[in-house]
Amino acid sequence: MAPHQLLGLAIDVAEEALAAGELPIGAVVVMGDEVVGRAYTQERALNRRLVHAE
Repeated sequence: MAPHQLLGLAIDVAEEALAAGELPIGAVVVMGDEVVGRAYTQERALNRRLVHAE
């Protein structure tokens, strides 16, 4: 995948976070052309300040 495609995937995850009421911080983990992980920061859902997307 090209860097701009990877960034687009991370932005999509960040938008999911924003829609869920979280900070818009998303991360994706890619191996080759396959997304093997994706997450967003869940500070509010887990009621913890140190829950990072990565």
